[in-house]
Amino acid sequence: MTFAPLVAAVLVVLGSAYAVGWRRAALRGGWPVWRGLTFFLVALGGAVAVTMVDLPEHLWAVAVRLTLLIALVPVAYGLGDPVGLVRAAGFAGIDRVLRTPPIRVLTFPLVSAVLANVWLFVVFFTPVLGHAARSAFTMSVVELATLLVGLLVALPMLGVDMVPDWCTDPIRLLLAFVDGLIDAIPGIAVMSAPGAFGAGHYAAGSGRVAGQAMLALAEVVALPIFFIIFFRWAVNESRHDREEDDGDDTPITPWWIDGN
Repeated sequence: MTFAPLVAAVLVVLGSAYAVGWRRAALRGGWPVWRGLTFFLVALGGAVAVTMVDLPEHLWAVAVRLTLLIALVPVAYGLGDPVGLVRAAGFAGIDRVLRTPPIRVLTFPLVSAVLANVWLFVVFFTPVLGHAARSAFTMSVVELATLLVGLLVALPMLGVDMVPDWCTDPIRLLLAFVDGLIDAIPGIAVMSAPGAFGAGHYAAGSGRVAGQAMLALAEVVALPIFFIIFFRWAVNESRHDREEDDGDDTPITPWWIDGN
């Protein structure tokens, strides 16, 4: 395992902030334990595993790492619901921040999905990848930026109030499907590129395997968000139906008896 000081420092700050919020939320009425455990064990643990576990210095390894950071690890952060925790802890100012135009634009699912693709193109088709390959600090910056972009996609899709009211669960399900299609573009582009990557750091032709890995992972890791939204939609519909049944005890009069 290769220790990444910058990534570790950011994760410690995030974990400490979440722990403080969890304690405050517990004093104000509680916070689901499963969300807290998901955040610490899966979200933070996943970020550590992806960024610090030793992998071969090949382009496909970089592609796998960045794809997981932008597509899979953010799902765990979304399930941990840090923004919901901020609300539960009594920091009402978070809603004013979320309602600002820049945040609402950046977190709209289609915009964030396009932004994620643009970011991967910037990494793989500009000198960014070459600098990151030669500098551990730069690679850590790229990894953290990739995770941040992934959070812009995952947090709104998994229920944080960052999207318009009309963006209901069925709409989010459709957007998740479209996002899965869009996510295939960087992998196809990398797979099809004939030249070398990383300013010559990675050999020509290495993009074929890297692109295949990106394409496969992007499509596979899109499934968790899709199924989570679908399950939540089913649960919400079931709860809504029960509430309607419990709230309406008026007997139904057949039309052939009703004289009106």
